[in-house]
Amino acid sequence: MKRILLIILIILTGCSRDSSPGNSKIFGTWGRSFAFNPAAVGEEGTGNLLSVTRYIFKNDYSFESFTFLMNEDSMEIPGYWSRKMGTFTQQGNRLFLIYDLYNTGGEALSDFPHIDKEDLVLAAEGVEWEFNFSILEDNSILKFEFDPCGPLENCVGEMTLVRVK
Repeated sequence: MKRILLIILIILTGCSRDSSPGNSKIFGTWGRSFAFNPAAVGEEGTGNLLSVTRYIFKNDYSFESFTFLMNEDSMEIPGYWSRKMGTFTQQGNRLFLIYDLYNTGGEALSDFPHIDKEDLVLAAEGVEWEFNFSILEDNSILKFEFDPCGPLENCVGEMTLVRVK
């Protein structure tokens, strides 16, 4: 009887969702940044400005994503462009996101001034997005590989993020 209970305990413990080694690698904060020229979108700015995208994947399978402007010299964040909040699941190398999108309310890049995070407005609810992902270089690089999109769409083929923490 003890052997049967031990076998059942091993089977139940071994099959939990968190026991899969692939699930936990994505947990954490990931980001990318590039130099931002405010004049390109009709804005003024001083200092070395960066456009930053950050994804935070939590172990309760919720996530947040932000796109914001940061002064590289002072690390100050003058404002945000967008925020995604929702949940995620994984199946193999496929990532499934369901989220609410908040942004500045503009339609084109020049209409997207950076604003306080609290002032972002709900733009879309229950957005579903899926794509391939891989975690590389000893869990320090997260690469999103987006599906091909239709004609006349503004598509991004891939996005590479580095582990922030």
